Parts: sequence; structure tokens; C-alpha cells
Amino acid sequence: MPKKQHSIKVPTNMQHYYQIITELTDSFCKNRLNDEYQQLARYATAALCRKKPSPLMSGRPNTWACAIIHALGTVNFLFDKSHEPFIIAADLAEAFDVSTSNAGIGQSKFVNYLTCSDLTITGVYLVEWMTFLLHG
Repeated sequence: MPKKQHSIKVPTNMQHYYQIITELTDSFCKNRLNDEYQQLARYATAALCRKKPSPLMSGRPNTWACAIIHALGTVNFLFDKSHEPFIIAADLAEAFDVSTSNAGIGQSKFVNYLTCSDLTITGVYLVEWMTFLLHG
């Protein structure tokens, strides 16, 4: 199966949401993760912006930003001490000023919105959203 090409194309009416959320994820990734997570978060945010209706139009941007990083982190073992980068899930939630339960709920919504058409699922892992080191 050919590798899916990600896109950061966003409908005009969703540009504002994309900008706010990616500012949050970019800042977090620069300070705590890496460039690859930053780019994956941008792709994921753009994919959610393209959904009709976009789930990003409801809820707080910081909750969505946290949920996106949480979902990408789950796929890429971000919460496993044996992998780098590593972070505790509670620290991730705190960094975005959301509760740990909201981060998990948002992460579940993120996965539900994207799994139907945008992601390739292999087992429990969403292959298209894995970092290069895991997906390579």
C-alpha cells in the first residue's frame, strides 16, 4: 500500500482554528518534543479542519491541541519511558491547562474523527501518524 501523503490545506473558514491550535502545538513541540511531532500535529490539525463539520469548531483550542498531541503520543509511545521523547500524560495535560480526563476524552474524539477515512489502521496503531523512527 502506498504511503498516504499528508496535507496542511485548510478551508478558508477554518484558518483561524488551525492557526490558534497549531500555535499551541508548535510551542509545545518546540519546547518538549521535536520537529517531527510538530509537523504531525500540523497535519492532524489540518485533517480535522477539513472534516465537515469540523469538530474543532466546538470545544476549547487548548483541549484540542492537547488531544492531538496525546493521540500522536499514544501512537508513538510518548508515554513509555523507554522511548525518546518521553513525557508523563499528566504533564502533557498540565502543559495545555486541561484535566487528564479531558486530554484522554479529546484524544478519543480525535481518533474517532480520523480513523474512518484518513488513517490506515494496523492492529491498534495508526500507521500514518507514527514518527519516522517507528514507521521508518
